[in-house]
Amino acid sequence: KGGSMKKNIFICFLLICSGLFSASEKIVLVDYSYILDNYYKTQAFNKTLAKLRNTLEEKYSFSFNDDSVSENKEKAIEIYKKYKSQFTNEITRDIEIAVVFTGQTENYNLILDKEAVKYGKGKDISKSVLDFLNNTYFHDFTIKDSKKFISDTLL
Repeated sequence: KGGSMKKNIFICFLLICSGLFSASEKIVLVDYSYILDNYYKTQAFNKTLAKLRNTLEEKYSFSFNDDSVSENKEKAIEIYKKYKSQFTNEITRDIEIAVVFTGQTENYNLILDKEAVKYGKGKDISKSVLDFLNNTYFHDFTIKDSKKFISDTLL
């Protein structure tokens, strides 16, 4: 009887350990900074914002870099901030959609922001999320039939 009890405890121990091991495989990391910096839309929006900045400086005759204060400069800064905020929100939404989509399609239990994890091991899925964003999501859902960015129509 004693051997049978030990055997049952050992089997339970193995089952618990195997359950923990398989669960740990479903915990992955994502590097949002890497994705943000390398997302095609981020790079395009940064170019668009640089063009917008130059256009506003010419239109309102000022420089964003100088310390001067004027009504025109304040108007221009508000316009610039409005578009920058819209672009940032759009890009953030795209990245969140891609992370959730990847998590659901790959059946991950938990996706953690790599920067928030101080210690631990987990598969880094940033490259696959970025590939999905740039190759599938961006082309199929962002630009649709048009080959222009919505942001390009601003200028």
